[in-house]
Amino acid sequence: MLIGEFLFHRSRKFENKFFDKNLITSNLIECFEHDFFSINFYLLFHKNLPYTKKDFIKVDSERKIIIIKYGNIYNHDLLKKQNCLSEELTELEVIDFLFFLKGENFIQELNGDFIIIIYEAEINKLYVFRDCVGVYPLVFSIKKDSLVFSTDFIFLCKELQEKSEINFEPLLSEFRFADLKQTVNSSVKKLLPGHFFKYEDSEISIKKYWEPEKIKVDKNLSYDQVMNDLRALVHDALHIRSDKQFKAAAHVSSGLDSGVVSALVRKEYKDQSEFFGYSWSPESFSNKNIEFDERELVKEVCQLNDISPVFVNFDSRDYEGLSKNYIRNFGYFAEEKILEHAKNNNVNLIFSGWGGDEFISKGERGINSDLLFTFKIREFFKRNPIKKPKQFLKVLLYDIFLPMINSTNPNQKKVHKEWARYLKSPYNRQHYPSVKKFLYYRSRRDLHLGFLYHYHIPERTEKWHVNGFLNGVEYRYPLLDYRIIEYLLKVPSELLIKGEFSRMVLREIGNGILPERVRWLRKGIDPIIASHFVKLNQDVSKSLINKLKIFRENKDLYFIDFDLLEKDTYECEISNKTDEGLYQNLTVIDLLHEFSKRYRGK
Repeated sequence: MLIGEFLFHRSRKFENKFFDKNLITSNLIECFEHDFFSINFYLLFHKNLPYTKKDFIKVDSERKIIIIKYGNIYNHDLLKKQNCLSEELTELEVIDFLFFLKGENFIQELNGDFIIIIYEAEINKLYVFRDCVGVYPLVFSIKKDSLVFSTDFIFLCKELQEKSEINFEPLLSEFRFADLKQTVNSSVKKLLPGHFFKYEDSEISIKKYWEPEKIKVDKNLSYDQVMNDLRALVHDALHIRSDKQFKAAAHVSSGLDSGVVSALVRKEYKDQSEFFGYSWSPESFSNKNIEFDERELVKEVCQLNDISPVFVNFDSRDYEGLSKNYIRNFGYFAEEKILEHAKNNNVNLIFSGWGGDEFISKGERGINSDLLFTFKIREFFKRNPIKKPKQFLKVLLYDIFLPMINSTNPNQKKVHKEWARYLKSPYNRQHYPSVKKFLYYRSRRDLHLGFLYHYHIPERTEKWHVNGFLNGVEYRYPLLDYRIIEYLLKVPSELLIKGEFSRMVLREIGNGILPERVRWLRKGIDPIIASHFVKLNQDVSKSLINKLKIFRENKDLYFIDFDLLEKDTYECEISNKTDEGLYQNLTVIDLLHEFSKRYRGK
């Protein structure tokens, strides 16, 4: 974790440092403090992670430059070869060389998950860079004469929070489309992915350095070339992220993303005696009324690749403890349980297939639009035969026409309205820019870019990064390698499908490493996970009804319509009917209540 302050005027000294390292109570976390002219910062190390101070800081006293690298540069070996540098150079020394050679444009050369800070004391110039996709978080606040920053967004928001209202906008994503670029403290801002902050000549600027929207579609590509190129990129993305200093594990499911990632990572760690595959599916929950049991498919994937499957196990009895830590787990209860397993298994690195669905294994949406608008008529009608008129018209209306004119289909509107039922006006209004990025498109390429800038991808990675660090675990996401994203943006959609099947890249890569019924499976949400959470919400909500008065007294929950909530709760009890929407809302309100308590220090 990184926490720091930069003074705009070098004449001023650090008088009241805003971070007290005595607040650290865990004996597994060490804190290192460093002052360098106008910058003062703290680096926190978790003893379960194989890092030392030398991995993060390089000081050149003669040039009066300090470089702080928080994270990893995965292509450092390639950069050394390209620039004829010694193999012995560290990542920090490679950054220093490139910065000396290219100035701020050096960032274009890096492939990694990182926050990089460079301070040139001689001219009082500061740079702060965030990686392309935003795997590592950074938040900052500009005070009267200084900049404060941290990779722990909750910490900085709490430290700078006054008695004013908590800005719940980013947490209202539990109810509706929300602005995920905001923080719970309006004075604290996020440095966006692919951007850098610069302070120079008493002026502050934020610049974008990664612009994938400028990539053009390459009509000269062929199916075989695309498959071969992306196969090589996926293998390399996994290889450069594999570090034998760690004991690794991976998420595993019946999905193509985690299936391919876990199988290929296992090959990278073939010498590791036991390799765990962590699944969100509940270990002991059963439901006879489901289409398929994902746990059986997970076991098949694991057996084929010498992976030991681990399923999570929690129910309403675990809810109280999990809900009280919402400020850190943000409702990822299954992942919280996985972190417990990781600690027990001495695992400190987890590979995830997160981001695959948005890019390399993007499903149907956008493909039909591309086929129609680029006049690939034969391919379009092959996938959408007129002999099935109801399905054909549904594709034309819901998959092509409505998204093109920025309109939400009636079923989605109904769901959105139900999600936000217990929010007062104006808090029940959908955040339109987020809706537009996530739901509206003219092409598959529009969808990719919308997903990239909607912010739900870094929203998860930054939360998992902070909670992972506190538990001594690091996450890596090979399918979010920026080279894969850039390549996909130039691929015509007809080269990503084969007959009736989409997601062909991972289906091809999965040949031989995934069971055939997994490789060709078409599925949505794991029915076991879905039914488990429905049951959890039902069980938990019974006790939460008795907390409605407490919720109402919490002034931070100013956006909840408690009159309507109490009315619906009363009617549900009287009629003895099941209302899954009500149960889910009660659970979410309780989680936000617990967040408020912890955030306010109660």
